[in-house]
Amino acid sequence: MTSKKWLRKLRKSLSGISADEKKRIIEFYREMIADRIEDGMTEGQAIESLGSPELVAQKIQGDDTTKKTKPTKKRRERQGALVWKIIGLTFFWSIFGIPLLAVWLAVVAVVFALVLCGGVFTLCGAIALPVSVLYLAWEIGAGLTLIGCSILLIGLGLIFIICIGYLAKYCLIFTKKIFKWAFKGVA
Repeated sequence: MTSKKWLRKLRKSLSGISADEKKRIIEFYREMIADRIEDGMTEGQAIESLGSPELVAQKIQGDDTTKKTKPTKKRRERQGALVWKIIGLTFFWSIFGIPLLAVWLAVVAVVFALVLCGGVFTLCGAIALPVSVLYLAWEIGAGLTLIGCSILLIGLGLIFIICIGYLAKYCLIFTKKIFKWAFKGVA
């Protein structure tokens, strides 16, 4: 069989496809046959390697993605549910989500500010300690009181940093879980 006969049979076997699409398919297979001949095959070998035109047409029509399939009842229900989810999330987010996000960000900011305060306490205590030791030379009672206050500031600052640091860590973990939950179907 010659390539012209094979392509003619293929054209006849392609039913239900537009003329432009048939023309594109025939041209594709014409070039494929020419490429195989250029690679050293004979015309007969090139046509034989493609298979029968009827099977090729069946495969093309089976792979045709332009066919419109009627959506099933289940698919329509899923699409309807998706639309309602989008509408619901939009409504919920605009009414509750944005204010809740603002409050949560304020809480996280306060927690990190408290960690910073703990650091300031510790720093003040660390600076006041050597000054307190120097103050002992002038007045022993006041110097010992200042040393005690300095040590107390250092201790409270460190405890504050540790406790609020754990709170900050769990705030970040909670925030991460909220965002994963809120956006799990998006990505």
